[in-house]
Amino acid sequence: MKRFLFVATLLLIVVSQNVFAESYKKIETFKEGDFLYIKTYTDTLKQDIKSFWVWYQPEVYKQTFKGERIEKGITANIFDKINAEAVIEYLAIKHFGEDKVFNSEGESNIFKVAFKIDIHTSKVYFLNILFSSEAYNLITKEEIKNFIEDFNLLKIEIFNTEKYDKDAFILYNFIPFDKNGGYYPIKEDE
Repeated sequence: MKRFLFVATLLLIVVSQNVFAESYKKIETFKEGDFLYIKTYTDTLKQDIKSFWVWYQPEVYKQTFKGERIEKGITANIFDKINAEAVIEYLAIKHFGEDKVFNSEGESNIFKVAFKIDIHTSKVYFLNILFSSEAYNLITKEEIKNFIEDFNLLKIEIFNTEKYDKDAFILYNFIPFDKNGGYYPIKEDE
């Protein structure tokens, strides 16, 4: 029985190392200034891009987030999510263009936008954005940089701030953009 357990454990170790090695071969990362770029591929030959992450990591964030506390279990009404998400979609279309944000079927080329909100100052801190493979060759680094600069100027008002610590942040992941049923196109007030 011990021999069987030993062989089974050894087999599991070998298989898991091979699986990990295969998935690692499908990822390429590189850092450029305040940006960390992560490309994931569909194959180990790195011929077809699956998705493309852009992480924003300026030095000032280290000091800003030192001793931070992320609030968990935030209730749905702590801030106006619908308005915030509509503004994010508007910024993306403004900086990248409609033809880059949406593919020909009207589906989004942006899968996720993550950011933190300082509960007491309402200041927004962009963290990362996840693009589809279709957007990889369309969107430029300059467009991404300009999008982040405008994004970090946003203020999202938090309701009932008095019940949160002074170092409290909200971590929010916006799964954006649906040309056929989302906020786009931005509708003018009547």
